Amino acid sequence: MEYKLGELLEQVYDNNGDLKYGLEDIVGVTIEKEIIPTIANLSTTDLSKFIIVKPNYFIYNPRTHGKKIGLGYNNTNREYIATWNNNVFRVKEKMKELINTDYLYLCFNRDIWDKEACFNAWGSSTVVLLWENFCNIKIKLPPIKEQERIVEKFNEINNLIGNKNNIIINLEKIAYLQYLKLIKNKEEFNKIKLKDISKITAGGDNPGDVVEKIDDQHKIPVYSNGTKNDGLFGYTKNEKISKNSVTISARGAIGYTVYHNEPYCPIVRLISVTPFDDSYTEFLYFLLKNNIYAENGTSQQQVTIPYFEEMEIEIPKKEDIKRFHEKIEPILNNIVVNKKIINNLEELKLNIISSIEN
Repeated sequence: MEYKLGELLEQVYDNNGDLKYGLEDIVGVTIEKEIIPTIANLSTTDLSKFIIVKPNYFIYNPRTHGKKIGLGYNNTNREYIATWNNNVFRVKEKMKELINTDYLYLCFNRDIWDKEACFNAWGSSTVVLLWENFCNIKIKLPPIKEQERIVEKFNEINNLIGNKNNIIINLEKIAYLQYLKLIKNKEEFNKIKLKDISKITAGGDNPGDVVEKIDDQHKIPVYSNGTKNDGLFGYTKNEKISKNSVTISARGAIGYTVYHNEPYCPIVRLISVTPFDDSYTEFLYFLLKNNIYAENGTSQQQVTIPYFEEMEIEIPKKEDIKRFHEKIEPILNNIVVNKKIINNLEELKLNIISSIEN
């Protein structure tokens, strides 16, 4: 059956009049359909007018980004507040026999929904999706049991991803503790420049043959300076870095550090540090990840090859680094394997969302 959203949903206006909720409860939304803590400075704002976002409530920002709508779903047990510039809504009580709230959220994650929403937005300098126009958008609903089956499958994959992320966190902790043990006594460390033990290069232009998904011809991952999926941008035919190495974001999320154990192609705003001796890779990964950007990264707009080349570092004796390498390489390789599994599971989630009928 096909319904207009206005038949299924209703706007809510419960405000924070008694100031029960404070600055730590304010959230915004992203075009990736997530609720996130707001980055705006609202310390002097009257919070009494903010709208309460209860569990199973949705938020959308009427101002579009041209191609996508900022929207989020509170699938937690916690209550938040959002500015009055957002529209907060919920499924009508009498319509819950027709539509599963979680299923509705999956519908909002489809690319086709964003396209239709932007088509229904209007404006010149600021393009806005009014609530009235939002309500006129149509969606098709399968039987409620089918909706629940799709949601259950989606949640199973989400749980698997959560488990894999927990494994990665624990492995990182184990490896980091070994790193702390390695650098505990620096009396016999040598002070050198990073360029003395590694080749430092900057990512080039985006290869012209990049594809979104891996195939028989495009097997080499392309990485940018992003943080999502460690900056995975796509796949290409030819590698630029063939040895184990470390990448660091030079712009944006400055200092975001990734360990690579396979050939790859870095692109703009990504620095690659490739040790001359492979056994130094794990040590440099933790050094660059933990010891450099706490003081410098957040205050810099970008970091460059000369910055890294002249960077002075303290390193343990070679035999100690080799022992560290032998312990830590299997752990970091295990992390890489789990990240690949997560990427595959995320692909399955996208397949479920894209299979939902327009």
